Amino acid sequence: MFVRRNKANLQNAASIAAEQLATFVKRAPIEFKPIEVLPPRTHDAEVDEDETRTRSTWPEATLFVTDAELIRRIGVPEGAARNALRMLDRDRGSGFPAKQPLWGGRRYWPAVRLWFDQTSRPQESVLQND
Repeated sequence: MFVRRNKANLQNAASIAAEQLATFVKRAPIEFKPIEVLPPRTHDAEVDEDETRTRSTWPEATLFVTDAELIRRIGVPEGAARNALRMLDRDRGSGFPAKQPLWGGRRYWPAVRLWFDQTSRPQESVLQND
């Protein structure tokens, strides 16, 4: 008898809930709106005139970069890069561009890139010997 009563109560509750849901749907129909597709962000990639290639424009977008942005741009693991940056900041003779207090403790990106170009490219004498 207990089971029958619970079953009857559940059926009664389910029918009441169904009626309430039907009443609500009749009163407030749901409107489906199309999803807006946003245009691509221009700092991530820019389509060339012939639209066959894309090129990254991010390095030219900002002159002064945080260490996090510098690490993202050079594409090395964060832990190794942070250790290297600490070492380069301590060694004044390294020539690595220092953080500029005037610009919020950021580094001048063109100088950072020039430093990498000067220190990471092989010397011409090495290239001529090959």
